[in-house]
Amino acid sequence: MSAMQGLMYYLYTSDLNHLQNINDCLAILINAPYFCLSPETKPSQDHYKLIKHCQRVVMSELCLDNCLQMLKIVWEHKSAVLQDKILGYVVQQYFELNAKREDQLLDLPNRLLWLITNRVIVAQQQVIMQHLNVNNK
Repeated sequence: MSAMQGLMYYLYTSDLNHLQNINDCLAILINAPYFCLSPETKPSQDHYKLIKHCQRVVMSELCLDNCLQMLKIVWEHKSAVLQDKILGYVVQQYFELNAKREDQLLDLPNRLLWLITNRVIVAQQQVIMQHLNVNNK
């Protein structure tokens, strides 16, 4: 079943069990505004359950092997909610990604790479500050 078939099946049945493929869920999330499924498009029906389900599928399937590709896709499609979640994962895994997938990391758009490194620096500063606060007590 394709993403479009899965979406149509959901719209007619409200059944989400058939939407378990990361690519299908990613396609639905990226296109949600175009189909008036996201809250910012003020749909006539609330599709919160669909959006949350697809976000869970994408995040549960996210790994070192696909996170940079997924981030690049959501960045190009300006999918803000999903972008923030995947960006958070990439920031958490940054040092391992840098060691194992440096070429893919450097292949990202410059603004996205800047955003990642900026968030990594902020996260590291927070860790250092927490460590200093613990040691000063």
